[in-house]
Amino acid sequence: MPEILFVTRFVHVVSGVGWLGEVVTVNFVLLPALASADAELRARILTAVFPFVFRLATVLGGIAVVSGAIVFWIMSGGDLARLVDSTWGQRILLGGVFGGPLFAFHLLQESRWEGGLGKRLVAAEHDPAASDRILRHLNVIPRIGLAILVACVFFMSAATRLP
Repeated sequence: MPEILFVTRFVHVVSGVGWLGEVVTVNFVLLPALASADAELRARILTAVFPFVFRLATVLGGIAVVSGAIVFWIMSGGDLARLVDSTWGQRILLGGVFGGPLFAFHLLQESRWEGGLGKRLVAAEHDPAASDRILRHLNVIPRIGLAILVACVFFMSAATRLP
């Protein structure tokens, strides 16, 4: 059992940190590049790069959520009461309360919302004021996602390292 826990925990940490890194890259590399690009390049970035980034977030987030649930199950012996009757469990629960719904939002709503803004951005290529407004809106979800993932990693790290 210790080997399974080690491998599952390793997969959980790598996928969670990868998911966070992907969101950092979107916020601090891709969105600024999109903002400074001309209309033709914006369209290419939105259609060529963002679908890959979205799929990467789906894979990494899914692996992080599933492996995290498995790690909890192994470490708690399947006792869900540990989520509320111990400091460790409460921190795990808080991390899960942040990460799980964020992943669900990503799957169910994010692509539609960002895809619609992306189409509007391409359509507004000759209106700089409209493009700026759309870009500001396009930045909202990744910034909120970054804050939520940082909180999630904080609570999971606290569960692992603090008494």
